[in-house]
Amino acid sequence: TPGTVDFSIDLASLGIPTALDTADYSLLIDGDGTFATGATAHTTGAAINSGVLSFTGVSFSDGDFFTIAVNDLNTPGSASGLLLWLRADVGVTGTAPITNWSDQSGYGFNATVPANGPDLVTDGLNFNPTLDFTRANSEYLQITNGILGNNTYNDMWVYAVSKTDFNATNTLFYEELSSGSDFGALLPWNNQNLYYYSGSAQNGPWGGTFGEFNTWTFGTSTGLATPNETRKAFSKDGAVFMTSGTSSSIAGSSNNFVIGGGHSNGVGTNNNFDGQLAELIVYTSVPTPLEQEQVQSYLAVKYGLTKNSADNVTTGGEDERDYFAADGTVIWDYSANTAYHNDVAGVGRDDDAGLDQQKSKSSNTTGTVTMDKGGAFGTDGDFLLWGNDAAANGSSTDVDLTSFDIRLNKVWKVAVTGTPGAVNFSIDLGGLGLPSGLNASDYALLTDADGVFATGATAHTTEATINSGVLSFTGVSFTNGQFFTIAATNVEGPGDVTDNLRLWLKADAGVTGTAPITNWEGQWNGYNATVPANGPDLVANGLNFNPTLDFTRSNSEYLSIVNGILGTDSYSDMWVYYVSKSDILTSNTVFNENLAGSEYFASLNVWSNSFAYYQLGNSSTGGGRINGLWGGTLGEFNIWTKGISSGTATPNGTKKAISRDGAVILSNTNNDNTVTGKNNNLYIGGRWAGANNYYLDGQLAELIIYTSVPTPL
Repeated sequence: TPGTVDFSIDLASLGIPTALDTADYSLLIDGDGTFATGATAHTTGAAINSGVLSFTGVSFSDGDFFTIAVNDLNTPGSASGLLLWLRADVGVTGTAPITNWSDQSGYGFNATVPANGPDLVTDGLNFNPTLDFTRANSEYLQITNGILGNNTYNDMWVYAVSKTDFNATNTLFYEELSSGSDFGALLPWNNQNLYYYSGSAQNGPWGGTFGEFNTWTFGTSTGLATPNETRKAFSKDGAVFMTSGTSSSIAGSSNNFVIGGGHSNGVGTNNNFDGQLAELIVYTSVPTPLEQEQVQSYLAVKYGLTKNSADNVTTGGEDERDYFAADGTVIWDYSANTAYHNDVAGVGRDDDAGLDQQKSKSSNTTGTVTMDKGGAFGTDGDFLLWGNDAAANGSSTDVDLTSFDIRLNKVWKVAVTGTPGAVNFSIDLGGLGLPSGLNASDYALLTDADGVFATGATAHTTEATINSGVLSFTGVSFTNGQFFTIAATNVEGPGDVTDNLRLWLKADAGVTGTAPITNWEGQWNGYNATVPANGPDLVANGLNFNPTLDFTRSNSEYLSIVNGILGTDSYSDMWVYYVSKSDILTSNTVFNENLAGSEYFASLNVWSNSFAYYQLGNSSTGGGRINGLWGGTLGEFNIWTKGISSGTATPNGTKKAISRDGAVILSNTNNDNTVTGKNNNLYIGGRWAGANNYYLDGQLAELIIYTSVPTPL
C-alpha cells in the first residue's frame, strides 16, 4: 500500500502544449488504457512551471494506465500538430512599438523585442489588427532558442497572412537549423521570387502585389500523403502555384526564431521585412485536405481574403473550393454559389478555431459591402457569408419600376449557417452605378429569393443613412441562399438617361470654393474631383447664366479623381459628353486616365495642330484613337460628343465618332476592342498620358461619361 504520491511530468517535446492554464490539464487514470470512456481525471494540486506539469495526492492501482489530457484547446481549423500560433488580435503587448507577442499554441513560444519592434495597427486588415514592420528601422521579433528545439521533423506546414510593401530582401521568418541549413520564408526577395526553406530551398515567382494582403501556405513533407500529393506545395489564397517532388527532414538546434528578419545567419537586423503581418501559424504535421481547407477558411473569413482553392477529386464528395468551419461544416458551398464566388467575406463564430468575426468586408479592392453583427453571436457555429456576381459597375432597370427607378447591375448572394441573427449593413456606392447624392430615403436594400428583382423582392429601408457615399441600414436579416442588391428612386440623370452613367460633373452643383475651387462633387457614383495643387476658378455666369470652371494653363491648373473612374474592370464602349471652350491653340487636355497596358482614356480638345482627339485604348488611329480637325473657334463654347464602341450598333452606325453641337465631324469603323482600368487617377484639365504638362486653357461647364452606347433617342 504505497499510498499517494506527488506527480510531475516534463511536457517538453511530448506533443502537448506547455503554457495553458493549469485548469486545462488533467492526469487521466484508466483501468484498460482506453481513455475515451471510463477514465478518471485527477486535477488536485495542478501546477505548471517551465513546462513541468505537477499534481499532488495521486493514487494508483496495480495495472493502471495513465496519460495527460488537455481541455479548451483551440487550434486554427482544428488541425493537429500545432507548434506556433501568433495572431495580432490576441496576445500583443504595447503599441508603437509592441514589446511582446504571446504564442496562442499553448507551447509558450512568445516573441519579444530585442531592439526595434514593429508597431500595432489597430485596424490593419478587415477590422483586425496587424503588426507593421519597417525595414529602415531594422524592426524584428525574436523567439529565444527558437521553436524547433533539437528535434527532427519530417513535416512542416506554415500559414501566414501578410503584405509586403516594396521590393527588397524581405525575410518573413527564419530559424537556423543544426546542419547550417534554414527554416524560413523570404516573401519576396529582391528578385521578386518567393523562397521557402525547410532544409532545402524552393523558390519561384511570388505572384503577389506589393501593398496587398494574401494568405500564404507553405508545406513540406518527406511523404506524398499531402493535400495535393506532392512533397512541397505553396499556395496564395488557397490556390497552389508552386510544387516540388523533393523534400527532406530537418533538425533544430535551439537557435532563435526571428520574425521580420534573420536570413541567412539568424541576426535579426539582417534582410528585414517591410510590410505587415496579421497571423503566423506553424504545424509539425501534414494536414488532411479537409484540415487544410478548414485552416484556410478560418483565415479567409477572418481577414476578408477570398479563398480560391481547387477541388481535390480524390477526396470524393468533399469539395475543397467550399468554406468550412472547424468541425467540417460547409459554410459557403462553392457549387451552389459558383457565379457569386467573388469578394467573398463573412461574419461568424467558431469556438474550436478561436474565431469571433463580428464585422467584415472583403479585403479585395472591389469589396464594398460591410456587415456588422454589432455584438456577440448567440451560438457557436453561426455564420453569414456573402459574395457577388462580378457584374460590371452600372445600373439596371430590372427592378419593380412602380417603386424604384433603377438598381445596381451587381448582385450579391448570401449563405447562412446556424442563427446569426440581424446585422447592420453598409455599402460604399462609389463607382458602383448609382447616384450617391440622393436622400437616404430614396434608397433600399432589396432582398430576393430568386435574383429576379422585378417581382417578389423585399425592400429594407430601416434607419437608412448615407454619409460620404456610404449607404447604411440597420437590423437586416438574411436567409440562406438569398440575393441582394441596392435600388434607388427619385433618380435624375442627364436627359433622364441613367443606364451605365459613370461620371456626371456639372459646374452648377457640387462645387466648393471659388478662386480657386477646392472640390467638384460628382452627381453620380460618389466620384469627387479634388485639387492636388493649383485649381481652376469658378466663373459664376460663365455660360447662359450657368457657372463654369476656368482653367489657366500658365498656372498648371487641373483636378484629380483619385484612383479614377474605371477601376480594374474591362470596357469596350465609352460615350462622353462635355461643354467646353478652348481659349488658345495649344496642347489642351480635357481629361485623361491611364489604363493597363500603356493605353489611355482621354480627350484632347483642341491640340496645337488644330485636331480634336478621343482615345480609348492605344494611340493608333486604326485602333484606340480617333482624331481630326476640330472645326471649332477659339473662345467659343461647344457641346462635344465623343463615342467609341466595339460594334456598329451606335447612333450613327460607326465604331467611333466625334460630334460638335450634335453634328458628326469625324467617324470611322476601327476600334481597339477592349481596355482595362488600372485604378489610376482621372485628371481633368491636364496631364495627358499622366505627364505633368499639357494643361487646358479654357472653360468647362459639364462632363458626362457613360460606359455603354446610347440609343439614338
